[in-house]
Amino acid sequence: MPLQPPLLYDPSNPAFPAHAHEVYDRLREEEPFHWASRTQEWVVTKHADVKAVIKHPSLKPPNVMAYLEGVARHAAVEIPAMRLLCQEALIFQSGPGHAQARRFMARILNYRPLSECAPIMEEIIGRQIKALLDAGGGDLIVDFGRAIGWQFMGRLLGVPAEEMEFLADCAEGILLILERQIEPDLLIELNSAVAQAIDCLTALCAERRKDPRNDGLSRMLELAPEEPDRVLAMRTFFLFVAGLDTMATFLGRSMHALLENPGARERLSGGEVAVAGAIEELLRYTSPVRMVICEAAHDCDVSGHFVARGQKVTALIEAANRDPVVFDAPHELRLDRDPCPHLVFSEGVHACLGAGLARLQGTIALREFARLPRMRLVEKPRLAHSDIMKFLKTLYVSFE
Repeated sequence: MPLQPPLLYDPSNPAFPAHAHEVYDRLREEEPFHWASRTQEWVVTKHADVKAVIKHPSLKPPNVMAYLEGVARHAAVEIPAMRLLCQEALIFQSGPGHAQARRFMARILNYRPLSECAPIMEEIIGRQIKALLDAGGGDLIVDFGRAIGWQFMGRLLGVPAEEMEFLADCAEGILLILERQIEPDLLIELNSAVAQAIDCLTALCAERRKDPRNDGLSRMLELAPEEPDRVLAMRTFFLFVAGLDTMATFLGRSMHALLENPGARERLSGGEVAVAGAIEELLRYTSPVRMVICEAAHDCDVSGHFVARGQKVTALIEAANRDPVVFDAPHELRLDRDPCPHLVFSEGVHACLGAGLARLQGTIALREFARLPRMRLVEKPRLAHSDIMKFLKTLYVSFE
C-alpha cells in the first residue's frame, strides 16, 4: 500500500480550497486536534470538538487590530477608520462589553418582527427575479445575492437606496481584514472605504436626530442617545457588512450547488422537499463561513488537549459540517436531511444574531430561484481567495 503524503494544512496555498475536504477528512481520521506547524495554530475538524471550541470561555477572538496596526506601522500609514471598525465590531469583542453590545445590536435587528420582514423580502426578491428574467440572465452574485442583501438592509435601517448601493460598494472586501495576510495597499484602500461609509452614515444619523422615523437608525439613536453619531454609524456599517457578505456568499454557493445538482433543484421546485429543511442542508453543505479563529486568553484544556496562552485555535466549521459521525454521506447534498445540526451560525456567546433573518431571506430567495426556468452557467464561477469566507465573485447564468 503506497504511503500517504505528509498531512499539510496550508490554506494560504491557492490550490488548497479545491482539495480542502480531502485534507479535512484525513485530519478527522488521523489527527482531529492537529498542531499545524506551517501556520502555528491548532486546527480542529471534528463536529464535537469544533462545537467545544466555539463555546469555550477561555478562547477569545484574536486581536485583529494589533495585526492591522503592525501592517500600518510597517507601511507608515494611518488607519483611524479601521481602528474604529475593530473597536465596534461584535466579532472582535469578548467579556461583559461584548454581551452588552450584543443585546444592543439584537434590539436593532429585531425591531421589526420576521412576519413584517417577509413581505419586504418578497417584494425585493420578486423585483430582482423579474430583472433577471427580462435580461435573459445575469450575475447571480451581483444582480441577485448582493442586490437583495443591501436593498433589504436599507429598508430595515431606513437608509435610501442610493446610499445603500454606495455603502455596498464601500463594504466590498471589508471582511478580508480577517485574513492571515493583508497587503498594505489593500489596507489603505479598505480604510478609505470605511471612512467614506462612516461619513455617509454619520450624516444620516444627524438627520434622524432632527427627524426620527420608524426605522433601524432611529431605533439605534433612541436606545443610545448619548453615543456619538460616528460610533453609531460604525455599528450600523458593521451590521450591514456582516449581513451582506455572509448572506450573499450563502446564496451564491447554494445556487451554484443547485445548478450542479439539477435533480435536487427539481425536487425543490416540485415540492418534494420542504424549503425550510432544504435551507438547513444547503447551509451545511456550502458552509459559507469556513472557520472561526480563536486565541487562548490563558492556559486551558480544550476537548482533552492542552492549549497554551496566546496560541491560536482554528475551528473548521466546514469540516465539522461534513463529519461522518454526525452526518450520513456527508459529501452528498441531501435536501431532505433530518436532523441537520450544522454549525454555520456558531453557538454560545458568538452565535449569529441574524440567523432568523438569514433563514427567512434564504427561504424566500431559494424558493423563487427554484421556480425559475431552466438555466445554464455561462462561464465557470470566479472564486475569491479567502481563508475565512467562501466568496463567489461571479455566477453568470442565462435562461434556456
